[in-house]
Amino acid sequence: MRLVFNDPVAIPPERRGRGVYWLRIYRDENAAVVLVTEVPGNPGSSISNSASRIARWILDNVLDGVSDVRWFHCYPAGMYDIEPKVRYAELTFAEPDLAPIWRNHRIPRKRIEELIGQPLTLLPDHDEVLMRVIAAGGSLTAQPNLPRYVVVDVADMPPPKNPFRCVHHKRFQAFVKAYPPRLDDRYGREARDAFYATLTAGDYMKCKRYHSGDWRAVCSEAVRIVEALGDLPPMDALDAAIDSANLTKNDLRWLRSIFGDLMGWVDDDWSNGQHRGCAIRASGAEPNVVAEDGPLSGPPTTWEMKGRA
Repeated sequence: MRLVFNDPVAIPPERRGRGVYWLRIYRDENAAVVLVTEVPGNPGSSISNSASRIARWILDNVLDGVSDVRWFHCYPAGMYDIEPKVRYAELTFAEPDLAPIWRNHRIPRKRIEELIGQPLTLLPDHDEVLMRVIAAGGSLTAQPNLPRYVVVDVADMPPPKNPFRCVHHKRFQAFVKAYPPRLDDRYGREARDAFYATLTAGDYMKCKRYHSGDWRAVCSEAVRIVEALGDLPPMDALDAAIDSANLTKNDLRWLRSIFGDLMGWVDDDWSNGQHRGCAIRASGAEPNVVAEDGPLSGPPTTWEMKGRA
């Protein structure tokens, strides 16, 4: 057999959700061997999850009319830190929708070489592979933002927008219907403020899941930690400060949630933490800590292909 295709390809070429995969295709007059390889910089789903889509593209664009096709996948060493060394797998496809059927999840390279009648043409090294994948439509993965912890006035925290976990949820829904909804079908600050003004201390305590904590003490400790360590604290120092807080076991859990399950809002709508925010507002706490996006945790990156595949 001769090697007729040896390049990264974007599949589908012009559509959101595309992936980039390296195809090595050997064929003779009547048969073909296809080796699809996972590569760094692939912006889409893996070769395993996209197996049917990749196979359809190959049959339509490269192997039209070839019925005798042997299919293989290659997972290079270093892939997502789960492949300690290169792995080859064999699969086939069931008509009519080309559902993949794995025949063997781990085969030696020599089995492919016996079929093609020659040594397998290996991919270039990592740097060249990545360069060509990016040129074909691949991309690096942006690293997440570090959280920046800021001290805010509790009076500035908005009321919940949809307190679905609250025992008063039905009461809330009935109350706000007297107010016109916004264009996004949510109720504005006026309606929500008016509802929460009707709740008594006894009403709040019926929501034991969130309101049983000593939120004044929790918020005080959170503010103390940020004032001592700064808005971008090292994780080891932050963990040590939380561990040393003079709080009950239950309140220590809430303190960890402030720094771990980040609270925040945009334009009076909570993005996360509305039920804790409700409890904090009702507790009489004054300053509290919330999070906003800090700097990126690192430059865009991808996994590194180790060795040759």
